[in-house]
Amino acid sequence: MLDAYEDNSDAGNIYLTGFMCAGKTTVGDALARRIGWKFVDLDKKIEELLGKTIEDIFRKEGEFYFRKLETEILNTLAKDRKQVIALGGGTVISEVNRALIRDTGSLVYLHAKTKTVLRRLKNDKSPRPLLSELSSQMRKESRIVEMLGEREKF
Repeated sequence: MLDAYEDNSDAGNIYLTGFMCAGKTTVGDALARRIGWKFVDLDKKIEELLGKTIEDIFRKEGEFYFRKLETEILNTLAKDRKQVIALGGGTVISEVNRALIRDTGSLVYLHAKTKTVLRRLKNDKSPRPLLSELSSQMRKESRIVEMLGEREKF
């Protein structure tokens, strides 16, 4: 199946979605190397362009501002082809983003169970703005279950 991507000069992008700690960056980087494409992590691209962390953007500007920015940058990235793009966990919530993804490539969902996410979060030092205000493990787990439920339909 990967040979079709390696040999297709007209191929669109491959977009990876999934919850935080689902493996989008790890899988995306490995896949891009395997098929000889460019790898882009959308959150890292946003940080690079703004010179701020995602956590800082959320804290200072709010989620609405971040989502608008995320859409603008995704729109710019989508103009290029032959990229594996790791989306932020909430990118697919936006219908505008989903339409753009449909028009410019294929979407792959990486599923991770709640327990897997929690285990990976314990070892992950990256700030997670949608969980950072929650102090207890039980509250984080409840929020993860809630967010997974909200996003599952996308």
